[in-house]
Amino acid sequence: MATKRKRTDLGIAQKCEICLYKDKNPGASQEEIAAHFNCEWKTVISRRTIGDILSQKNKWSVGQSVVCGARTEPKRMRNAENVEMGKALFLWFTKMRGKHAVVTDAILTKKACYFGSKMGVTDFTYSTGCLSRFKARYDISMKVICGESEGVDPVTVAVGHYETRQIISQYSANDVYNCDESALFFRTPPGKILSAGLVCGTKRYKDRVTVMFCCNATGTNKRKVLVIGKSKQPRCFQNFSVQLYVDYVHSRKGWMNSSLFLDFVSKLNADILCQDPNILLLLDNASSHPADVELANVTFCFLPPNTTSHLQPLDAGIKCFKSHYRKLQLQHIVQMMDADSDPDVNLKEAVSFIRAAWKNVSPLVIQNCWAHAGLIDKGSLATNTHDMTESVPAVTSAQLSDIQAILMKLPAAASLFDSC
Repeated sequence: MATKRKRTDLGIAQKCEICLYKDKNPGASQEEIAAHFNCEWKTVISRRTIGDILSQKNKWSVGQSVVCGARTEPKRMRNAENVEMGKALFLWFTKMRGKHAVVTDAILTKKACYFGSKMGVTDFTYSTGCLSRFKARYDISMKVICGESEGVDPVTVAVGHYETRQIISQYSANDVYNCDESALFFRTPPGKILSAGLVCGTKRYKDRVTVMFCCNATGTNKRKVLVIGKSKQPRCFQNFSVQLYVDYVHSRKGWMNSSLFLDFVSKLNADILCQDPNILLLLDNASSHPADVELANVTFCFLPPNTTSHLQPLDAGIKCFKSHYRKLQLQHIVQMMDADSDPDVNLKEAVSFIRAAWKNVSPLVIQNCWAHAGLIDKGSLATNTHDMTESVPAVTSAQLSDIQAILMKLPAAASLFDSC
């Protein structure tokens, strides 16, 4: 009775390499090929296995192109069913994505059924497995839709980009500012958790504030965050000096409006007056940003409509801020859970997280945001930062000793700012 051959698991890439070796060495026998790869791969491949692979040489040559686009290498290759239908489906998919259309698994399956009926395909199941193999074959995967950049006319972006750069070029990078506001759902916990079983959700918190950031292009002057809430004096602010952390104001819906914006830029103008330069403030064309305001030390530059996702520098910086905020929120949740306390976040705690998160956004991140928007060259930003750093006089050791002596007399104030 013949002994059964021991199965050797070879991947598609390995089988392709064996066929390629045979092409380069046509005079090599199957025994010599087996000995070569046994030595190279430290495995046991028989002569008959080499013969089986070389007998299907055309199959593995096709498989090599499939492997190059795949995330992980399969151990065996299944031949595609109804190749022509798959090509037609992929052609349609490419056309739809070229039009920025949203294509899901359900839509793809429906379209496959349509092509199958037109081509007279009767032996195809249109199952989840078939769909998964089709997507793996063409390197298609599910992606999260991010931002709004695809819905903008590229001509409008190009014109706005050119005009804005022309205006910015008249100012030093230290004197070019941008302000932008965003909603912050400060109590919302993470949407995903670790669990060994079924997880039942609860009603999600919808408590929201509007946060407004303002800084210059080099990141050397980050203004205090403006926080807009709904309550004039929240209960949690009792015995709490909120203005030490942020500039807190209120409106009926907690949104920015023309009155609050006018107060904000008037305060900015007064602060700039003490420093005696004129600055350029880059803004989006939101209705809460009136264009008819004239200030002595602040010149407004409004971006074209619907170009915020491309030209607003702080649009990317806000994402970094929210990442730092969520990290602080999660640390708070862990501490409260360890102490068997309620892990909820109130507005008082959120304000301290906002201040700390904005502080953690480094000048380098802000410079990268401006460079990413293409409004100021990265080299120009670095040069302005270097020049400004060298213009600041060095602090002597005697001055440091005096500062430390003063701080020792103010332990409460020192602990307050250390905790932030």
